[in-house]
Amino acid sequence: MKNIRKIALILVLVTLSGCRDQVTEPDAPVARKWGAATNGIRCSIALPSPKYVAGDPIPVIIWIENITLEPIELEAVVAFQLYDADNLLQYSAVFDLMASQPDSTRSRRTQLVLSRLQRLEWEVDLIQLGWTHITSSRPPDQTFFDLIGRGQFSLRLAIEIIPTKTESFNYKWIFSNDVPLQIN
Repeated sequence: MKNIRKIALILVLVTLSGCRDQVTEPDAPVARKWGAATNGIRCSIALPSPKYVAGDPIPVIIWIENITLEPIELEAVVAFQLYDADNLLQYSAVFDLMASQPDSTRSRRTQLVLSRLQRLEWEVDLIQLGWTHITSSRPPDQTFFDLIGRGQFSLRLAIEIIPTKTESFNYKWIFSNDVPLQIN
C-alpha cells in the first residue's frame, strides 16, 4: 500500500511540475520591428496597445540606434506621420525629440548625437504634440483629438536629416516601422 501511495505521489508531482513549466515559463520575447537602416541609423516605434479611446493618452516608445562603429551627430527634423486606412498620409506632428517636453512652439529641429552602436529610447505622448493636416498651411496648433477623429490609422516616425553647409546633400530620410493605431 505504501508503494502505491509513493507511486501516486510521484505521478502527481511529475504532472504538476510539467504543468508548472508550461504556466510559469515566460513567453519568448517579441522581436522589435525596425525601419530600414539609413545613414547608419535605424528607428523603431511601439505602442503599448493598438487601441485607444478618444481622449486617453497615447504613449509611443521610440528607439533610435546608431548601427555604425563611428559616432553620429546630425541636425534633423523629427515628425510622427499618421496614415489613414487607405495608406494616405493625413496628419503630421513635428517636434524636438530631445526636448524634455515636446512643444510645437520651440525650435522643431533636433540635435541627434549617438555614440558608436548606441541606442537611445524615449516615450512621447501623441496627444501632447501639435498636429496638422498635411494639406494645411496653418501651424500645428491643434491637439490630437481636436483634429483626428475615430478610425483605423497607421503611425510612423520620420526623420529628415538637415545637412550642414559643409556637407554634401546625400542624406536620405530615416523611417521607423509602421504600427497600427485604432481610435474608438
